[in-house]
Amino acid sequence: MDNSLSLIIKSTRKCNLRCSYCHDWRSRGTVISFEILANIVAKAFRAKRYKVINFIWHGGEPLLLGIDFFRRALSLQQSFIQEGQYVLNSVQINGTLLTEEWCEFFRKNHFQVGVSVDGPEEIHNRNRSFASGKGSFQQVIKSIDLLKEYGIGHGVLLVLNDNTKRLPAPEIFDFITRDLKVDNFSFLPAVPDNLIGQNSGERATTDYLSLEDYEEFMIRIFDHWYALDNPDIRVREIDGIVRSVMRGNPQVCTLAGNCLGGYYHIEPEGDVYHCDKYVGDPMYNLGNILESDFDTLFKSPQMRELRRQERDNLQRLSACKHYGICNGGCPHDRYIAKKYRTDFTGDCCGQNRLISHIIRALGQDIGAEKMAVFGHTM
Repeated sequence: MDNSLSLIIKSTRKCNLRCSYCHDWRSRGTVISFEILANIVAKAFRAKRYKVINFIWHGGEPLLLGIDFFRRALSLQQSFIQEGQYVLNSVQINGTLLTEEWCEFFRKNHFQVGVSVDGPEEIHNRNRSFASGKGSFQQVIKSIDLLKEYGIGHGVLLVLNDNTKRLPAPEIFDFITRDLKVDNFSFLPAVPDNLIGQNSGERATTDYLSLEDYEEFMIRIFDHWYALDNPDIRVREIDGIVRSVMRGNPQVCTLAGNCLGGYYHIEPEGDVYHCDKYVGDPMYNLGNILESDFDTLFKSPQMRELRRQERDNLQRLSACKHYGICNGGCPHDRYIAKKYRTDFTGDCCGQNRLISHIIRALGQDIGAEKMAVFGHTM
């Protein structure tokens, strides 16, 4: 693990959308308090082991908190940042509330912005509608155009579920790059609830994508991307595998390995989990930020035990033929597979087909011209 700390901050559970796969209605309308916010910021910068602090603002819909909330957050950052430390801010939005005022704020303060778009209008509106049932697609398109107008660094996140499978992967790829004119995007498969029989929301997620379907989708995405031969288009999951194959440096947490202690998810009430993917499972609830700090959390008996379990898992998985590329993959993928797949054998990162496919494609043409696509030289 390097010297960076990434904090996924669930700033609110308030949201103006009712997405079909949403996990965030355990408690309606919860908003992070100033006390908890101040503790997060102060304790992040006081943690001795971290030099880069990455604040990732999530919701619900974070923009419902208003600009003054983020002004207070930045003011706290400037009050507690220490010499030699560096701060990053990014925010994930649903794209329905963005205004010129927000864009001016994000540009001035160097925020990276992620926008949730689930595909062309019909699919997006089926997944991501307002409480009234009206689709949100048109507002999202206007927001992406506004980000471009203000020159704000942004990307698109697509959740993959049964609805997404209605379109061929290349068609979704072309929609993003040709219609949205976005060249930085990622795909997040919807997954089942963490605890079987205990819904993490008002209703359980039922339209999740199987690992096999996800791999097949990403293989089609890779083939289409590779054939285009355009180095300006970056698909996070593909880019991570290619970087790992070519350089051994995936720069994607799901392929980097040894992630425990470098990422924390913080609930509006201050509860701290290892990563946002484990919310709801008490095994991964490390404590509350009001009662602890990040140095203490890292050294806690519970975190030590989780790291021990992961070391044991990785040692067992090190025989995987692609272990040197995926570093065991995302621990949560294995966590979910154990719960929901009777045929699960713990086969490394669970993406062996995808990685093998990419390696074969790269091996067919590793000339200087093709290497330039990946930013490499022979």
